[in-house]
Amino acid sequence: MRNKFGIIADDLTGANDSGVQLAKKGLSSTVLLKEEAGETLADAVILDTDSRSAAPEVASEKVSQAARLLKKMGVIHFYKKLDSTMRGNVPEELAAMEAVCKPDMMVIAPAFPKLNRITRDGNHYVNGQLITETEFAKDPKTPVTEGYLPSLFEKAAGGRITLLPMDQVRQGPQRIAGFAEEAACKGQNWIVCDAETDEDLRAIAEGFGKLESTIVWAGSGGLAEQLPDALKLTTDQQQAAKKPAAEKVLVVSGSLSDATRRQLEALRLQPDVHMIEADPAAFVRGDVMKADMYCPSDKHLALFVGSGEDKRESALKAGQALGLDKQQIGERIAEGLGRTAEELIRKYPEVDALILTGGDTAKTVCSQLGLDRMQLLDEVEPGLPFGRLYGADSEYWAVTKAGGFGNPSSLACALRLVTGKDE
Repeated sequence: MRNKFGIIADDLTGANDSGVQLAKKGLSSTVLLKEEAGETLADAVILDTDSRSAAPEVASEKVSQAARLLKKMGVIHFYKKLDSTMRGNVPEELAAMEAVCKPDMMVIAPAFPKLNRITRDGNHYVNGQLITETEFAKDPKTPVTEGYLPSLFEKAAGGRITLLPMDQVRQGPQRIAGFAEEAACKGQNWIVCDAETDEDLRAIAEGFGKLESTIVWAGSGGLAEQLPDALKLTTDQQQAAKKPAAEKVLVVSGSLSDATRRQLEALRLQPDVHMIEADPAAFVRGDVMKADMYCPSDKHLALFVGSGEDKRESALKAGQALGLDKQQIGERIAEGLGRTAEELIRKYPEVDALILTGGDTAKTVCSQLGLDRMQLLDEVEPGLPFGRLYGADSEYWAVTKAGGFGNPSSLACALRLVTGKDE
């Protein structure tokens, strides 16, 4: 199989945590960080449009270009990766996918039960809370303002939208297929799906997979995991299992989420990790930290942005003084982390593994280091894919993590995996 499955994601961590679901099923899966990275012989190709915080019209154009590129590569199954907390230009990007791919049906199921993201009665929940009542409603770049998914997508769908409710999902694939055909007869070809378990997502994948209709699938890593079996995707390639055994690891975290803060606290307790706290206000001003001031050579390194309220306020004030909006402030912080990570690697060339937290941070660090593709291999745990990052003259073991994903021990577990100490 060559390029039969294509995924478009709006950030790098999302590209990885959806694409790795295919790698786990034995399909070779490669994320292209830049269009100019060229073509790949992988079974699945995943494109990162880096459009989550872009203006809606810019995001739409980026997705349109990515979809056209996938079509040129010969992709026949299209998947729009959605953030499982519904951040970003989700409706606009789906409309762009529909315009280019011209499918019979748009199937939307963003639930990721393994990470406590579910959809019930059309409402989307994270850890039992309606999404608009969580920290994601206050996201500094892309706050979530609508938790009822049919309403979120109604304008983009031109009113051609309906909800596949739980009582229909639980009747199984045959009923789901029947529901879809009935909806199509009514002109409702955007279908939002309730799902609370992996079994629900499996039924959705199998039910819609029975149809002769062409489909653009839209979901998180949860739905992506079910599609290889439902669509009977196979490969003629042998995946070479590689056991990581990194000598020196660099962790870079730009996320301000509560989940990441707890993970950094746990990482701080590891005796072989040296923590480096960066001042976000300094990055906003364009300052660069000097690596030779603070880095012992005998420990792994963890570079992170201080997330205390005082740090946030000082970064905001520094940005306002320069006439920057919140998005530009975030970009400056990510760029500062990228520059500092590059300096650390210059000083410590023995670094051979990266653990990157936060989509903007991951993309910026990769760009700064000249890395343009990632071969996905497996997961540390749900939502934490690992693999190999490649550039023209460098490569690293790598783990990426969306800011809000994981439990308190996730970063420590990732460190153990890439150093070969997870057994």
